[in-house]
Amino acid sequence: MAWARKSGQRWQGQYRDGVQNVRSAGTFPRKKEAKQAADEQERKVRLGEWTDPKLARMSFAEFAKVEMDSRRIRLATSSWSRDEANMRNHLLPAFGYLPINQITKSAVQIWVKGLSEEKGLKPGTVKLCYGLLAELLAEAVEQRLIPKTPCRKIALPRKVKAEKKYLTIEQLPAVIEAMKQRRLELANKGKPTPDLSAAVFVAAYCSLRWGEIFGLKREHLDIQARELSVVGSLKREEKGRVEYSVGTKTDGRLGVIAIPDPLAVVLAHHLLEAPESEFVFSQLNGGPVGPSNFRQRYWLPALDRVGLEHCCFHSLKDTSATLLADLGADELLTKKRMGHKDISTTLRHYTHLSPGREKELVERMGKTFCAANMLHEEAKAVAD
Repeated sequence: MAWARKSGQRWQGQYRDGVQNVRSAGTFPRKKEAKQAADEQERKVRLGEWTDPKLARMSFAEFAKVEMDSRRIRLATSSWSRDEANMRNHLLPAFGYLPINQITKSAVQIWVKGLSEEKGLKPGTVKLCYGLLAELLAEAVEQRLIPKTPCRKIALPRKVKAEKKYLTIEQLPAVIEAMKQRRLELANKGKPTPDLSAAVFVAAYCSLRWGEIFGLKREHLDIQARELSVVGSLKREEKGRVEYSVGTKTDGRLGVIAIPDPLAVVLAHHLLEAPESEFVFSQLNGGPVGPSNFRQRYWLPALDRVGLEHCCFHSLKDTSATLLADLGADELLTKKRMGHKDISTTLRHYTHLSPGREKELVERMGKTFCAANMLHEEAKAVAD
């Protein structure tokens, strides 16, 4: 029950918050006004709408620092580094100085528009920045710092879905040959490097992610049984470092993957010449291969050499999905090979048909069309 207490020549409204601490609703010249103010605060406590007025005056920068430290514990290093960069470059310059309870919906909308139109950020990046702000302000609501989040019904830039770029199976041998030539070039310049070209075949035929391929240990590859076991993967750490850890991005990936005979032969030859290491693919000193090193030193130069558009190494999963579709693999088998926990991920992101397969389908449709019309004409002739 709220009440009013005499305070000098004025009246102070008082009430209890959610944990029964006595709070002040302010001082007023008349007792009735003090009691009304306290009653209003008590109503908010009862409805779950009450916020701590002192904490609500905390700046967004202060609140974000605490929450980002918490995120650092539970997020992968790469995810946290991305969020930290977005916070530093985009969120703090816009909202850092503001008390958290003064961030309005209109301010958020103007900020989102500015990221897209003035800073020229891609829709995906704008969505990540807005998502981070929305998560933090939702946590502020949870902690009773603000009554409701301003991140409601904010118009985001529309993401135009571009056609995916990926290599065809037929293009792989040329890319691998280009990687071998690139290695010779570096050797001639006094920069010896390991042969990592077989990793491309593993990506395309086993549907593995970058971290799973370069985190594959020799003890988990059984050439005789024609299978490899996905047990762990390399993960990016701070300052470009990579470290091996047990487990993968999704639980669906863990397990045994069968490999075709020709790939087993390629891997057997690779291991004969590979540096001594616990990993199947490694640096000359046996250490793990970093993603930036592989991309800049091997992958992109190889694509340039054969005149292909740049695409990321991860797109070889699309190459693998296309191959599986062309070979008639069912959805469950495709899901297993792709390492997805949920089959909806497989269908949504990796369901492709090669252009040749579609052409074949259209030709068959044409034959059906002709056959149907022929039957119709024959039926007409008989009727007449």
